Amino acid sequence: MSLISPTPSLNGLIIKKLPQFNVPPEGADETTRDPLFTPIKMGEIELKHRIVMCPLTRHRADEWGVHSQLGERYYEQRSSDGGLIISQGTVVAHEAGGEGYVPGIYSDEQIIAWKRITDKVHGKGGKIICQLWALGRVANPLLVDTVYAPSDIPCVPQDPTTPHLRDLKVMTHQDIQRFVDHYGKAAGNAMNAGFDGIEIHGANGYLIDQFLQTNSNTRTDTYGGSLPHRIRFLLQILEAVSQVVSQGKIGLKIFPFSTFQGMRMDHPLDTFVPLLERVLDQFPNLSYIHLVEGNYPGDSLMDLRRVVEEKGDGTGVIVAGEYTPGKAREVVARDGGALGFGRYFISNPDLPYRIKKGLPLNDWDERTFYTRGGEGYIE
Repeated sequence: MSLISPTPSLNGLIIKKLPQFNVPPEGADETTRDPLFTPIKMGEIELKHRIVMCPLTRHRADEWGVHSQLGERYYEQRSSDGGLIISQGTVVAHEAGGEGYVPGIYSDEQIIAWKRITDKVHGKGGKIICQLWALGRVANPLLVDTVYAPSDIPCVPQDPTTPHLRDLKVMTHQDIQRFVDHYGKAAGNAMNAGFDGIEIHGANGYLIDQFLQTNSNTRTDTYGGSLPHRIRFLLQILEAVSQVVSQGKIGLKIFPFSTFQGMRMDHPLDTFVPLLERVLDQFPNLSYIHLVEGNYPGDSLMDLRRVVEEKGDGTGVIVAGEYTPGKAREVVARDGGALGFGRYFISNPDLPYRIKKGLPLNDWDERTFYTRGGEGYIE
């Protein structure tokens, strides 16, 4: 049975019952309307509601990083009129990859496949952003010739059986410039593929995040040490991307509190607050900053939100975390911005409709997150 059905699934998924709420009629006083279903403009991106689909790696591309009709159907199912999808992490160049069955945006075949997907999303009135991604030290050395990193500090993988502990190549200035160029080229490819904008993935222990944090970057040159040096790679990428995409169509994702893949430096906000100030001083017209809630006391996003409010010119905020619809509604009503949902979109392709109507939500089935077929993906 399709997960789109509001009736319980037959695939062993648990149905989560949510409280019903009344949706005020169109034209009602703005103060009485559901805050999740009010329009928002972030830079040049205008949306009819504030429920955003977050990036979700699903491992359904082929071995050449090309989406099939499964990918077309997956994104089409999750499109909504005036809604925003941020694509799964999309590799900017072959040498920037190192994870199996994830899409890229550097070959003609990949661009053509993505164009079919963006056409499907636009056909339902939705918008879609391409998240640009480079793996760095967490790349699987069985899948790339060279595993690049800012410093010779291997990542201790979540799964000790994975081969991520092999030799790293500390990036030279020539390597760094080549990767910056990859981002600029990939951004242009994404726009040619019909995306409405791009997001720079600067979180979760991937290459950009590795440069930003001191527990993965111990360089002593102009790309390490002080904050201006550690942020230099990111700023150069933003500059390269903004040469081919207007700032109002560019988003940046950061996650200061993530411990994934050996990350979370001491006192992360001491780095990420001034980092964001510098980013918005140089690029004040960015579309949005994508933030993720932390799980520990003191992991507050308020200082980062304040920076966006003070430094950004039309820049929005997308916040993600383990939100229920009710909690998301409270956050948007209090702080504004948009709310990102991830796993709920896996098991509820029509998530905005379900939330608006107060329908029960299907729980996700983790067994199908990274498999190769349609079960748990489009079924």
